[in-house]
Amino acid sequence: MCKTYTTDRLLLRQWKDADRREFTEINNDPDVMRYFPQRYTSEDSNRFVDQNLTLIANEGWGAWAVELIESTTFIGFVGFSIPAQWHPCANHIDIGWRLGKDHWGYGYATEAARFLLRIGFTSLGFNKLVSYTSECNLPSINVMRKIGMFDDGIGFEHPRIEVTSPLRKHVVYRLSKSQWQAKNA
Repeated sequence: MCKTYTTDRLLLRQWKDADRREFTEINNDPDVMRYFPQRYTSEDSNRFVDQNLTLIANEGWGAWAVELIESTTFIGFVGFSIPAQWHPCANHIDIGWRLGKDHWGYGYATEAARFLLRIGFTSLGFNKLVSYTSECNLPSINVMRKIGMFDDGIGFEHPRIEVTSPLRKHVVYRLSKSQWQAKNA
């Protein structure tokens, strides 16, 4: 059974088949994907949905579909993942988000991510979380800062992005359970 969560304005829930088309549109939007080396195909989008359907069903966590409570409009995802073994952040749990551009600027990513930090540290037993992005992705970096994460000052060069790409250099933000508890005491 998939646990759903609500914040003041958002429902974080298991994915529905009806989300697939809209999620593909989000992942194919050049503005949404400007900090990624390429846009997602419908196959890529569906693979992401399928992986998270399974992860949420089996583990009780993953990247949840997010909808607005007021209108039941699907707006994207917020949640947890474990980067692949080849990735510099492998063996860490990542918190991430992607929302359709019509829903930017309302604080939805921050609201959902802040809520999930609490769930991760109190209910799911996580001891540390990371979040990473291209160093030019200031909107996501701002969310990382707003939810209380700290720049590790090291970052990495993404091994699967061309050396000449402005997207190659990444920042990593971290937050431990003890740091979160100190801020939320």
